[in-house]
Amino acid sequence: MYARIKIMNKLFDSFYFLHVPKTAGRFFTHNIVVPLDKILKEHGIENFYDRETYVAHRFWADFITDKTYVTSLFRDPIKHAVSFYSHYAMLDRGAQRTMPVGAMQFNKNTMMDWFENNSHRIGNMQSKNFLLSDLGGKEYGFMNSEKVINCEISKEIMIERLQDVSLLIKSEQLHHQNIQNVFDKILQDLKIPQHQIKHNIQKASNYWNPDSTRIYKSLDNTDRNRILEWNNVDAEVYHTESVFYNINTKVNQ
Repeated sequence: MYARIKIMNKLFDSFYFLHVPKTAGRFFTHNIVVPLDKILKEHGIENFYDRETYVAHRFWADFITDKTYVTSLFRDPIKHAVSFYSHYAMLDRGAQRTMPVGAMQFNKNTMMDWFENNSHRIGNMQSKNFLLSDLGGKEYGFMNSEKVINCEISKEIMIERLQDVSLLIKSEQLHHQNIQNVFDKILQDLKIPQHQIKHNIQKASNYWNPDSTRIYKSLDNTDRNRILEWNNVDAEVYHTESVFYNINTKVNQ
């Protein structure tokens, strides 16, 4: 069913990492996208990667064609919701923290209130990143966009869009020990000879927000179910195993 069936005999002329906010995208960018850049250029494949900002949230960008190899990450919707809140509420402009670690005014109660008031904007935000075109902003101001608020969304629409994604990985499966597997898989799909990653692989823990962990652990079942109601399509997609690549699969050399 999924796009990987179609890529076996397909030639690609470009590569794009669709960076959904708060899905381990910086970890993936540092360990996969950056090391790939030189290799892709040597084989005539354009890498749609914004070096100026290092992290760019471009949604389903206008430059994507049927010859673009699109890869992305998708996270457990409850963990994503907590991480999204923690970043938005506690951080300003990327990784510049404005609140001290453990600031207790940020807890599950303030998070649930924040989601209640903003669910029409941020509900199913992961799926919206695949369905919307580039909104032109690199900060979280995109939440106020009418396109985000009015985005038509359903599991069926998302599954159809995911037919054009060459490699989709669950964030929870990604860690420094299997990065080479992902690297090999992408090169194999692009019909490029295998290479070893030649830089120090960073650990995912380098990017963890301790307050996200604190708030996540404080959630009870009622909280979790409410978050899933706000992110029902994201939850359906996350549990559709056929759209994800098993990151622990060993790539044939």
